[in-house]
Amino acid sequence: MDGQCKKIIKMIYDTSNDQKDIIIKTTSFLNFESNTKDTSLGNQIQNIRRKKGIKASSLTSDLNIARNTLTRIETDLYRDKDGVARIDKQRLKHFKQIINYLDIQDELIFNDEYVEFLIKDYGQAIIQIREILKIKKIDLANKLNVNRNTITSWEQEKCVIPEDKYIELKKMLDQI
Repeated sequence: MDGQCKKIIKMIYDTSNDQKDIIIKTTSFLNFESNTKDTSLGNQIQNIRRKKGIKASSLTSDLNIARNTLTRIETDLYRDKDGVARIDKQRLKHFKQIINYLDIQDELIFNDEYVEFLIKDYGQAIIQIREILKIKKIDLANKLNVNRNTITSWEQEKCVIPEDKYIELKKMLDQI
């Protein structure tokens, strides 16, 4: 209950003649959506956080992240105006921290393959894809037009694979 509500209740109590029979009925103004396959990941995180009664300020304080970082995640502002995901290592770390903090790994309905790929151990997935394709790092690097060290960095999750390279990687996998 917020401070304004407490003040009103105290005022009613203090001015009531029969303080034993005060009944206060409340109505929740929060309307929680059900998460569906059409609900964005950010909105799902926000809906679940609110259902659990966790304030944004508490979450950001506990995780030591900026409030605007949580806002950008919950409002899906990690995509630019052209719809391209702009997820760097730090933002991905925040996504994972929030998901773990809320303990919602099994509740999320992913509707963005790229974000799901990143959140679910993408480094190991790239190694597995390379093994399925039966190619070395250097061969994958040449196919994706990147440096061999870039492949190593992706596999070790030292940096985030860009969405366009993820799409190329996925196409290679789809061709077998």
